[in-house]
Amino acid sequence: MKGSTIAAMSSKTRLSLNKRTPHLCAVVGLLFLLFIASNTRPRSSVLTRGGTLILAIPVREGLVLCGDRLITDNNGVRVAEETKIRPLGTSGAFVLTGTVGLDLSTTPRTVLFDANELTEKYLKGRDLVNVDWDDYRRVLSDAFQNALERVPFDQWPASRWGTESLFQVLVFYVDPQHHLQGRYIRLEYLKQQPPKIELSFRVMVKEQFDRALPIPIGNQKVYNELKAGRSPDFDDLRRSTIVQRFIKGTEPSAQATSNDAITFSRIIIEATSSEAKLLPGSEEPVGPDCDCFVLDRQAGLLRR
Repeated sequence: MKGSTIAAMSSKTRLSLNKRTPHLCAVVGLLFLLFIASNTRPRSSVLTRGGTLILAIPVREGLVLCGDRLITDNNGVRVAEETKIRPLGTSGAFVLTGTVGLDLSTTPRTVLFDANELTEKYLKGRDLVNVDWDDYRRVLSDAFQNALERVPFDQWPASRWGTESLFQVLVFYVDPQHHLQGRYIRLEYLKQQPPKIELSFRVMVKEQFDRALPIPIGNQKVYNELKAGRSPDFDDLRRSTIVQRFIKGTEPSAQATSNDAITFSRIIIEATSSEAKLLPGSEEPVGPDCDCFVLDRQAGLLRR
């Protein structure tokens, strides 16, 4: 009797285990798949932000600033559209071109470095005549190095050194004597351990504002082609009266109007957006739409 009871219990236990076995296998299989998925999921990669064309043109009233609105990453994906000419109080503005930001490809993106945000935060509310530019350069350099230290070396941006720079900052303002002033900062970088980062600084001289010669910043392929190239694709544009007038850059700025400079800038930005692909060199997307401002010596910064 006792033996038969034990046998019956053993049979029930085996039956119970047999019923549970498929469920256990399913759970184990699911956990295994989740483990595999977590270890094969692509890691977040570093994306750079940039792509732009900005034209600064000295004119009778002061300085015209026009820039496209498109922001793309290094894959050519549109990130945003924004005004790239950033006001500084009522009588100044700054612009940046090049690799102005580093992001992680998370959802939403994780910002590692943003030169526009850092510049705006540093200069906002300051007297531009008395800015400590050495300190500003230290802030940019430290922030960029900290961003690199947060990601693997193989995902760092490629080197930009010598004739190339990672990004450029131009700050323009009207001083108390109603003279135009310009400051130029350029970041060069070598991809190595530790990274080599240098920020140069230059004061723009008065003579740079005496002629209506455009100061192009960013994707200059079409501008340079019109100035010195021979591609027949651009012959019609090259013959344009207003293009010839500003490309030559011989006209005194006192004779050039802001309206004419804005017309020229819109032509160049639109042509760069649609036709730069016809020229050799790397792709640096530029949007067809642009914002224009006039830094007027008397009235300050005016949106046009």
